[in-house]
Amino acid sequence: LALVVMLAIMKAGCGYVPLDPSHPIDRRAQIVSDTGTSIVFVTPETLRDFSGAATSETSERDVKFIVVSHDFIKKLQRGSPAALPSTDPSSTAYTLFTSGSTGKPKGVVMSHRAACSAITAQARAFLMTTSTRAINFAAFVFDASVLEIFGTWIAGGCVAVPSDSIRLNGLVARFMTESQTDWALFTPTFATTLTPKDVPTLRVLVLGGEAIRKENVETWMSKVALFNAYGPTEACVATVHHRIMSPTDTGVIGKSVGCCLFVT
Repeated sequence: LALVVMLAIMKAGCGYVPLDPSHPIDRRAQIVSDTGTSIVFVTPETLRDFSGAATSETSERDVKFIVVSHDFIKKLQRGSPAALPSTDPSSTAYTLFTSGSTGKPKGVVMSHRAACSAITAQARAFLMTTSTRAINFAAFVFDASVLEIFGTWIAGGCVAVPSDSIRLNGLVARFMTESQTDWALFTPTFATTLTPKDVPTLRVLVLGGEAIRKENVETWMSKVALFNAYGPTEACVATVHHRIMSPTDTGVIGKSVGCCLFVT
C-alpha cells in the first residue's frame, strides 16, 4: 500500500517524505514539522504512537492523518479517473532525510525534473526492461528504494515487495525465487549472505552503499550482470555505474549516468 500512496502523491504533482516507523517518534515528528507537511499517511498500527507526537510538534497548524488499509482502498469511490493537475517540473517529487553531519536530520529535496531524468537514465543503464521483476529491498527512507520502485515502473516492469518479517527472518532468497525476482540492488555486505544457487532467477545484481569486495566479484560475476553503483542522496541515487567484467574491477566506480561529473 505504501507504493500506491507514493505514486498517488507524485501523480498529484506533490512530493512525498517517507517516515520510518522504527525511528524515534520525536524524529518523525520533527521531520513532519520541518517539511511543513499537512497530510500524513499512516497504517492502523502506526497511527496511535505517532499522531500525538506529530500534533505536539505542529501545534501552529493542522495536520491531517489518513489511515491507509485494504479496507480504506476498497471504500474509495470508483468511476471515471480524476483529471490530474499539471505538474511543474521544478516542484518537489520527494524529500529524504539523512543523518546530517551535525547529527540533526538533513532534508534532501528532489524535484520532479531531476528525479524523472535521473531515474530514466539509471533504469536504462542498469538493464531494467518491461520484463524486469525487481525486489524493493531498501527501506523507503533510503534513496535506493527510488531506483528499485520508480526505475522499474518507468521501464514497465514489476516491483516485488517483501514483508518486514521476510526481510528480518532470513527469507529474502525464498521470496525472490517464489516471486521470480530477476533484478536486485543490495549492499556488498548483504550480497555475501546469498549465493547464485539461493536465487536462481536473478539476472541483474547492482551493488551499492559500500565498497565492493573481492568475494562479491568471485561469487557473482560469472552468474549475473554485476554492477557497481555509486551516488550521493543529493544527486538522485546512482549517478555513477560500472559493469564488472573482471576480478580487478572492484575499485572501479565507473562512468556517469545521465549527468555530468566533476572530480575535485
